[in-house]
Amino acid sequence: MTKSEARYWGAQLSPTGLAKAVTGGKYQRPPHIRLFDALAVQIEQGKLRRLVVNVPPQHGKSEFWSKYFCAWYLGRHPDRKIIMSTYADSYAQSWSREARNILTEHGQEFYGLQVASDSSAVDWWKVRGNAGGMAAVGTGGQATGKGAHVFVCDDPVKGPEDAMSPTMQRRNVDWYRSVATTRLQPNGAIVVIQTRWDRDDLTGKLLNPAEFPDADTWTVISLPALALPGDLLGRQPGAALWPERYGLAELEEKRIALGSRWFEALYQQNPTDPQTGIFKREWFPIIEREAVPAEGRLVRYWDLAHSKADKHNADPDWTEGGLVKFHAGVWYVLDFKSIRDTALAVERLIQYTALEDSAAVPIRIEQEPSAGKSLMEHYRMRVLPGYDFQPITSKGSKVVEAAPVAAAAEAGNVRLVRGTWNAALLDQLERFPLGAHDDKVDVLSGAFRFLSARRTLESFVV
Repeated sequence: MTKSEARYWGAQLSPTGLAKAVTGGKYQRPPHIRLFDALAVQIEQGKLRRLVVNVPPQHGKSEFWSKYFCAWYLGRHPDRKIIMSTYADSYAQSWSREARNILTEHGQEFYGLQVASDSSAVDWWKVRGNAGGMAAVGTGGQATGKGAHVFVCDDPVKGPEDAMSPTMQRRNVDWYRSVATTRLQPNGAIVVIQTRWDRDDLTGKLLNPAEFPDADTWTVISLPALALPGDLLGRQPGAALWPERYGLAELEEKRIALGSRWFEALYQQNPTDPQTGIFKREWFPIIEREAVPAEGRLVRYWDLAHSKADKHNADPDWTEGGLVKFHAGVWYVLDFKSIRDTALAVERLIQYTALEDSAAVPIRIEQEPSAGKSLMEHYRMRVLPGYDFQPITSKGSKVVEAAPVAAAAEAGNVRLVRGTWNAALLDQLERFPLGAHDDKVDVLSGAFRFLSARRTLESFVV
């Protein structure tokens, strides 16, 4: 068999055969990708109609399913249609472009076909002279007038905010029911490819019999980064999924950076109950002030509340202000100020604390996303003139915002300076997110965000 014949038959055989052919043999086929290959052939042959694939980030799932599988399937069946969706139109279209380009460049050589020049946009392109083609839509978008023999849903949520939002969770389920299933041709297949974020993400919903009576019809391929007993690929417990790309040392770095909760979800495909605590008291050793280094960056971060306890509100929120230092990878919580009083009393405490800290310490105050601009301007002009003051708007959920604090603490990189405020802070951390108050946790999250110019959680994994 000549080299060109081998390339031709490889491209006919499977998606990875096509991938090897178009990359000059450079495409890698670790065991989990070979498993994908076998599943793809079953889908093409009509033997598999419902498939969920849960794999850690950056382990080749989108490249295989959204690029090579789609191009291969249409090459084999140019009269069939694929709808491919991801969390955003633009991301879906980028994968559609990749699949289209393969058939544009190699379709004639391997399958005797070409992409139609008059219908080649990345959101909808067709095979010349045939009925088949590929549409790309964002999750939640419409696919009006388009059917699918295969519906590929790849990464239906962008990140933790959407994954943990009950509103977005319900939207994704409604979209799946009203769009994904209604676009499917008779005996068509649906493939859901997802890194897990939350128990109630789309994978969790689809596999919940209370949500979908046909939950048991799905074939589920869940591949943790570190093998567990009974691994689908026959790995020994603790073995890496793709050691040539992510070895044990790198995965341990990921675990430390993300903390156990997010590592279990994203890399082990085992999201825990978000209503369980994310902090442990023993993660926060108490040290003497003399042990704090002189060097480091500082911030006094405030979370405001303007109310006193009374007969109408016996337990209102507190105004909290934490002084945090960061040096050499370690976070030092130096002080906490707390007050539950009138707006004027809060202003006076903040002024007094700024004077006590010195003008060299930046001051940041949490601003409510939908309001608070006039209040922040009041603080800038009237309360803290001459200080390095800025309001900061929090955009994430409280649990997500607290994730870097939890990861640093679990890794042993957070210290509390001994003070009368220690017990109250530890109590609130231990109860978070179920406790009655979370103001102190919000302060730590904001201080961490400011001092580290923190990347979003998604940046660790995409």
